[in-house]
Amino acid sequence: MKTSRFLRQKGLIDQRGLICKNILLSGSTIGVSNLLVLLDQIGFGHGTGSITIFAPSNPPKSPFIALSQPNVKTWHELADNYCQNITITDVIDSQYKFDYHLSINPTEDHQANLYSYFIGPRAKISRKYLPIEVNEEHILQQATSVIAATAMIHQMLEDLQLLSKAKISDAWVTVTCRIESTDIDEVKEQIFGLNGELLDFSPSSDGLAILARYRIRKDIGIDPYDFLNREMVISEKSDLISEDIGIVPWDDLENGLNQTWAIDNPKFLVLGAGALGSWSMPLLCHAISNGQIDIVDGDDEIEIHNLNRQLLYGDDDIGLPKAEIASKKISSINESIIVNYYQEYLNPRHISSPECDIEFDDLDFESSNLPQIIRDSDIYFSCLDNMLARKMLSDAATIYDKPMINGATEAFAGIAEQLGENTSCMVCRYGRETATSTEVVSCTEEGERPIASIVTSSAWTGAMMAALGMIHFHPSVNLSKLRYTLDDGKISSITAEKPPWFSEDCIYHI
Repeated sequence: MKTSRFLRQKGLIDQRGLICKNILLSGSTIGVSNLLVLLDQIGFGHGTGSITIFAPSNPPKSPFIALSQPNVKTWHELADNYCQNITITDVIDSQYKFDYHLSINPTEDHQANLYSYFIGPRAKISRKYLPIEVNEEHILQQATSVIAATAMIHQMLEDLQLLSKAKISDAWVTVTCRIESTDIDEVKEQIFGLNGELLDFSPSSDGLAILARYRIRKDIGIDPYDFLNREMVISEKSDLISEDIGIVPWDDLENGLNQTWAIDNPKFLVLGAGALGSWSMPLLCHAISNGQIDIVDGDDEIEIHNLNRQLLYGDDDIGLPKAEIASKKISSINESIIVNYYQEYLNPRHISSPECDIEFDDLDFESSNLPQIIRDSDIYFSCLDNMLARKMLSDAATIYDKPMINGATEAFAGIAEQLGENTSCMVCRYGRETATSTEVVSCTEEGERPIASIVTSSAWTGAMMAALGMIHFHPSVNLSKLRYTLDDGKISSITAEKPPWFSEDCIYHI
C-alpha cells in the first residue's frame, strides 16, 4: 500500500479536497508564523491550492519555523525557502477569491472568515473583529498562539466540510482468493502469503470453499482511501467551537498569570519525542534562557507517516532514531541550554517503586543513567503512548515529589493535566486497571493499535502541556487540580478528581 506523510490523518479529513483550497492568513507575526506551520503540516499548499500571507510588519517569529528555516529574516525569504505554494502579499485583493481567510491577533479588520486572539494565558475565537492590545512578550505567548491557531484550523476544516464524520484509524488493500476446499488445516499447508506472512482464512458464504485474504503492505500505487465515499461534518456557520479557548477565561483580567514571569535554569525531563514532544519541547526551549532538557525515546526509526504531526522531523530524518534527531533539532533553537538524549524506553528498573506489581516478559534491562536523571529533574513531561509507562513515571513523580505534566491525544481529542507532587497519580485519576493497561496506542505502522492522528490535536495538547509546565514555575498560581480537554474542537477544563467508579485506595494517597 502506498504510504505518505498524511497517512494517519486521511481517515479524519478529506485530504484530496484540502490540498485544493486557497487560504489567506493575516494578523500578528507570532500568530501568522504558527498558523503557517500548522497549515503546512496538515497539507495546505501541497497540491493545487495555496497559502497567501498578508505579511505582518515584523519578520517571522516562531520556534517551529526556526527548526527548518533558521536563517530566514523576512516573509519573502520564508516563502522562497518553502517547497509548498506560499505567496506573500502587501495588499489584500478583494477580486481574488480565497476559500477561507484566517486572521489571528489582527490590529485591523480585514473581513476574515474567522478571527482568534491570544494574550498571555487568555485566548478566544470569534466571527467578529475585536480591537485588542497585543503583548507578544509574555512567556506563554507562543504556547497560547498555537492553542488559538489549532482552534481556528479545526473550525475552518469544519466550515469547509473537510472533516469526516467517521474517524477511520487505518485502511489497507487485500487480495482475496477462493479455494475449492473445506479443510482449513489442509489449505493452510498449501497456500501462504508473500514473505511467509499468514493469511486470514474463513469459510465462503455457500460453505463449499475457503476464502484466503492477504493484506498488501508493499507500495502498489493504490490508496485505499480513494475508494471511500464518506459523509463530512456540516458546520453551523454561526456556531463556534468555543468562544473562550485559553488557559484562563478571556475576561479574567485579574488572574496572576496575566503578568509574565521567568524560569531560571530548569531541568526538564521529556519522555517521548513523538507528536507531543515535537510540540512541547520547542516551546519549552524558547521560553527559557538557560537550563537543561533531557529527552528519552526508545524508537529507533522515524517513519514517513510520523511527519504529518511530529514537527521535529523531515524527509531526511526518516529511518533515524527519534531521540538523537530531536536533541539536535532542539539544540538548534537555543544553543544556551544543555540537551541530552537517551535512546531507551522507560522501565521499572529506572524507578524504585514499592508498587511495582507489573509483570514484564524481560527484566534483563541494560544499565542506564535514567534513574539519576529522573531523581535530579525539576519536572517531568509525559509524552508517552501507553498507560503503563505513564503510571511508572507517575510513581516516580510521587516518590521524588516532582510534578508530572501528562498528555495524550488521538484523532480530534486531547488531554493535558498535572500529576505528582504528592497530590495525585495515575491510579488516583484513572483507576488501577486503566493505569496499568499494557495496550500501546501506537503511531507506528506495525503498532498494536494504530491511531488516527492530526496535527491540530497533537499541537494543542503539546502546547497546553508546555504551558502547564511553565505555569508550574509561577511564584503564586497553581493549576495542579485542573485537566484541560479537547474533544472534537471543543475545549474545556475541569477539576480532576478520583473517578467515581474507582473505590480502591492508592497506596500513595490513601
